[in-house]
Amino acid sequence: MLALNQKNDRSKAGHVVLRWLAACTVTATLLSIGVVPAQGQGSDSVITTNFPTPGGTIAAPPIRLFPPVSYGDYSNMETDPTAVSADTRDKLLATVRKTLPAGRDVLTLNQWADVKEGLNAIQIVNNVAIKGATYTIVLPPGWTRSEKNPVLLSGNGAGIGNNQRLWQTSDTSLIALVNLASGTDRTGLIAAYSNAGGTESQGVDKHTYVSVGAFFDFIAQNGGDPQNAITAGGSRGGGTALMWAINPLNLNYHVHAVFADIPPTAYGTLSQQSDMTYPNLGLIYMLGTHDPTAYLYSSPDGPLHPSIDKLIGSNDPAQADNMSPLGNAEKLRDKTELVIARGTHDAFFPLWEFLAFDQRLTALGITHATGITLGQGHIGSTFLAAELNHYIDQFSQNKSYQTPAGRYYQINLNPPKGTQVPLAEFIHNGQKADPKALLTPGGDLPFTVELPALAGVGLPVDVSVCGKTGATYSYTAKGADGSPWTSASGTIDATECAHQQINAPATAGTYTWSFTYNGQPVAATNTPTRTEGGCGLPAVTTVNLKQPSPTEITASFGGDGTLSFGIDQYSAQDAGCSATP
Repeated sequence: MLALNQKNDRSKAGHVVLRWLAACTVTATLLSIGVVPAQGQGSDSVITTNFPTPGGTIAAPPIRLFPPVSYGDYSNMETDPTAVSADTRDKLLATVRKTLPAGRDVLTLNQWADVKEGLNAIQIVNNVAIKGATYTIVLPPGWTRSEKNPVLLSGNGAGIGNNQRLWQTSDTSLIALVNLASGTDRTGLIAAYSNAGGTESQGVDKHTYVSVGAFFDFIAQNGGDPQNAITAGGSRGGGTALMWAINPLNLNYHVHAVFADIPPTAYGTLSQQSDMTYPNLGLIYMLGTHDPTAYLYSSPDGPLHPSIDKLIGSNDPAQADNMSPLGNAEKLRDKTELVIARGTHDAFFPLWEFLAFDQRLTALGITHATGITLGQGHIGSTFLAAELNHYIDQFSQNKSYQTPAGRYYQINLNPPKGTQVPLAEFIHNGQKADPKALLTPGGDLPFTVELPALAGVGLPVDVSVCGKTGATYSYTAKGADGSPWTSASGTIDATECAHQQINAPATAGTYTWSFTYNGQPVAATNTPTRTEGGCGLPAVTTVNLKQPSPTEITASFGGDGTLSFGIDQYSAQDAGCSATP
C-alpha cells in the first residue's frame, strides 16, 4: 500500500509512458466531423482502412453519405477515416524497434489471414472488422492460437479512429505493454485498440456492446482468454473501460481490472452543463450531430436542445445517468483492480461529476484508487499510467498487485510540459501542501474553481467550487467599473463541491474574479495556463456580444483544447506574479 505522502516509484517500472490520447483535442475532433481532411491519401497508404473494400487502404469518408447519424448507427463502424503513409508507418516502427529486446521484431499486417504463429515478433493487425467495429490487434511474440493469453481492450477517445490513435499520434502504449508482458516466465498479453461505437458516440449502445462481445468471442478462438480481460483507456476510452467492464448485456467475457483515465462518468452532464465553461461539450454536440453550429444556444442541435439521444439513446439526463458508470457502479464490485483519474479543470466534464462517482464507489465499499491532478485538465494522469504499467508488470509474472486504495493528489507544475508530482511533495515559494491533511481518510481535496474564460451576453455559464467538506468559500465577479455580476459564499458540504448555473451579464465587457477559502484569499492567478513569463493568467471572464466558439474559448486559455479555465489552491507560479489583471 502506498501512502499519500510517499513518492510513487511505480512510475519507473518498465519505463512505459502511456499517451491515452487525452484525446478529443480540437484538431482530432474536427478531423472526425470532416473539417480537417484525412492525411496520407494516395497510393502510398499502407495501413488498412477497409475502404472502399475490406482491407482497402484509402481513407474513408469522415461521415456517412446518408445522414442523419442516430443512436446505434454511427459512421466509420467497420472502416477508418484516416489513411496512413508508408513513411509514417516506417518511422513509428523504427521507434518501436528501439524499445524491443535483441532478436525481437515488430510487424504490421493488413489482413488477419496473414498472422503467423510462433514468431519472435509483435504482430500488429490493423483494423480487423468484427461485427460493426474495427480492432487493431497487437499479438505477443510467440503467439499461437492454442494459447490463452490475458486480453487488454482499450477504446479510443471520441472522434478518434484506430489509425489516427496509433499511427498518427504515436500512441504505442498498448504495444509497450504487450512487450512488457512478454518473455521468459511471463504470461504474455494480447491488446487491442478499438473504435467500437464509431467516431461520434459514447460507445455505450447495444450495437457497441455486441461488437465488444464478438471481439472477445473472436479472440477466444485466436490465443486469448475472454475470462481474463483488462480494460483501459482515456476520455471516452476511460468511460468505455468502465462500461465494457460492467458488461450490461452479460456477454461471454469477464473484465477483472479497469484503468479509466479522464472518463465521463455521468452522461447526463452532456445535456446540463454550459459549453462556455466546458467548451469541448460544444465539440461533442458538433461531433454527434454533424452540425457545425451545434455549440450555439440558438442552434436546434445546441445546448438547449442537445441531441444526446444520438450519443446515448436518451435526452433525459436522469436516464442518461442510469446508463453511465455512475448509474451502474455496483456492477464494479467484482473487479480486483480499479483505478480512476481526473484533472481539476477538464474542458469536457466538471470535477464534481467525477467526485460523485468516486464517492459512489466508496459508499458501495468498492476498493479503488483515485488520482486527482491540480492544474490539469483533459490530459492523461501519470499516476494512473504508472499503476497500469506496474499492474501489467506484476500480473504478467503471476505476482500479486494491490490497488493503492484511496485518493492520490498530484499537481502539474508545468502544464505545457505535463510535469506532474505528488502534491504532498509540493513546495514552491513558501506554499506547501499539508501531508497530514492529505493522509486523512479520503484525503482533503484542495480548493479548486471552474469558471468560464469567455461567454456570450445573457447566456448560461457554470461556476463550480470544490474543496474540503466543512470549509468555507466565497467568490465575486465585478465589471471594470466595479459593478457586480455575481457573488456566492457558503460551506462546502459532503459532496465536496458547490456549483451553480447562472447567466452571463447582459452587458459585454471584462469581469474580474476574487476568491477566499476558509477566510483566506486565494491568488486569482493560480490558473493552469501560464504566460510567457511563467505567471498564471488572471481570473477574468470576457463577455462578448456573440457566443464564442469552442475553439475561441480554448485558445483563450492555452490553445490545445484540453484545459478549461480554473483556479487552484496551490500554484507553481513565481513569487513575483501579480493577481492584478
